[in-house]
Amino acid sequence: CSLSPDRPKPPQGRVEFLELSGSCVHMKWKAPKDNGGRPVTQFIVERRAVGKKSWIKIGEVDGKVTNFSTNKVEEGKAYQFRILAVNSEGVSDPLETEEVFAGNPIGQ
Repeated sequence: CSLSPDRPKPPQGRVEFLELSGSCVHMKWKAPKDNGGRPVTQFIVERRAVGKKSWIKIGEVDGKVTNFSTNKVEEGKAYQFRILAVNSEGVSDPLETEEVFAGNPIGQ
């Protein structure tokens, strides 16, 4: 039986941070296991400063791209990021990252 198309499931985590320097955050994730029966057309990346309520959209990438870089961070501040998958039926629930500090080199 065919199910009617639906919005995608969230991207798969964990989000992996490839760089977390003072001026650059580079992260990657995995595409959703279930795209809802329609191709994922893009991913939306949002962030918020820890302690704030509102999420701010900082970019979007093509649905075939599962990594993102931003320089819109302040060194020493803690942030959370979230990634949402989009298809023609709507937007997924978000995949949220743990809190990370801009300016902490990876692996320290």
